[in-house]
Amino acid sequence: MIWIGVDAHKRLHEAIALAEAGAVGSRRIANDPKDWSALLDWARQWPERVWAVEGAWYLGRGLAQFLAEQGEEVHEVSGRWTAQRRRGMRRPGKSDRLDAHSVAMLLREERATLPRVHAEDDELASVQLGAGSRPSSARTAPGC
Repeated sequence: MIWIGVDAHKRLHEAIALAEAGAVGSRRIANDPKDWSALLDWARQWPERVWAVEGAWYLGRGLAQFLAEQGEEVHEVSGRWTAQRRRGMRRPGKSDRLDAHSVAMLLREERATLPRVHAEDDELASVQLGAGSRPSSARTAPGC
């Protein structure tokens, strides 16, 4: 199994592929459909793969949706989770590559608990989007 973590930004995305033994490859791509396709083509060298995109419902939404539409298994990772992991590293630092590595590590260790991204035309995606669209007052009401 290969776990692919993506650190998503407005203009560029950094991806790293992680195997049990460690990183086996990385790519930096522009945040556009042509490069999303190229990233998937690169990842196809590993038949068993799963993806996690930091900000899959924000800056990484386009890539996450593209991958989900192609039948890939994609999960969301919160930027807060990667920041916490980065602070706990033996040699702390901040870079897109380190963040992508942290995303891949979280995916490897916590895949079963990470939110799954579904293609927007999928019924489950409608439920995901609807669950996050309640007014803030409804989320903080007692008993909710």
